[in-house]
Amino acid sequence: MKVIRDLTINRVTKEVWLDGDGPTPPMKDPRGNAHVGASATTQIKRQDSGVSSLPGMIGDDVTIVIDLELVEPSGKPPPRRLSKRN
Repeated sequence: MKVIRDLTINRVTKEVWLDGDGPTPPMKDPRGNAHVGASATTQIKRQDSGVSSLPGMIGDDVTIVIDLELVEPSGKPPPRRLSKRN
């Protein structure tokens, strides 16, 4: 899946294409909460946003990776914690 979004770096906004994977099918954890994951990547040039410091140490091409995990609570109250006795 491809997504187009605005990305602002150093007060410069550019339109970027994100290559996305997901969302994954929902998976339930032991507490009944549903988890869904997704990821996206894009590549930018630092100089397009006016970032040019350390040119010999950091390349101009930068890859941005976004990994998401979304959780939908089950609606059940969390288990009670037992208080410690001293």
